[in-house]
Amino acid sequence: MKKISRRHVIVSLASTATFLCPAVLNAATTADLTSWADIPTDSPVGLSRILRLNSGPASIDISALKPGEVTVIARPNDSDDYAGTGQTQFVAAMRKDNDYLIVELTCPHKGKAIGLTGDPKVPFACTKRGRYHSSEFDSNGLGVAGKSSGDPMIVPEHKLSSSNGKVVLELA
Repeated sequence: MKKISRRHVIVSLASTATFLCPAVLNAATTADLTSWADIPTDSPVGLSRILRLNSGPASIDISALKPGEVTVIARPNDSDDYAGTGQTQFVAAMRKDNDYLIVELTCPHKGKAIGLTGDPKVPFACTKRGRYHSSEFDSNGLGVAGKSSGDPMIVPEHKLSSSNGKVVLELA
C-alpha cells in the first residue's frame, strides 16, 4: 500500500499560489483567455507532485491529508475515456472536514484534464478554456460554470475504509 505523507500532498487550498499557474488562479475572473494558450489540456495544471502508480488496483493511505488539502493520484489507463488526458487516469482525494471527496480530474464535458484553482469555493476547473468549455467545479464536485454547469465530476470506482485513525483509499 502506498502511504501519502505530508510531502506527497499536492496542495493546500489555503496556500496554493506557489503551486499554480497564474492563469488557473484567475480562471473564474479572467475575460481574456489568451493566457490559457500554453496550458496543456491532457494533465492537471499547477501540480508540483503527483503520486504515480502502475495501472490496476491500488490502496493508498490518505490519513495525512488535512482539511482542505488535495492529493492527486495518476495511473496509466488505455481506455478511450482517457484519450483527452494522455491515457492517464488522474484521481483527486480532497479532505473536507470529516469526509473526503474522491473524483476523477477528467472533465465530463469533453474529457480534458481538470486542474486545481486555489479557490476553496471552486477548487477545480477544466484546463480546456474558451467560449465553449471553461467548466468549473465546487468543493462537492458539482459543475457551477461552463459547459459542465449542473453536472457532477466523475467519481471513480473506489472504497474508503477507516480504522484506528487510518484512512485508506482503494481504487479498482
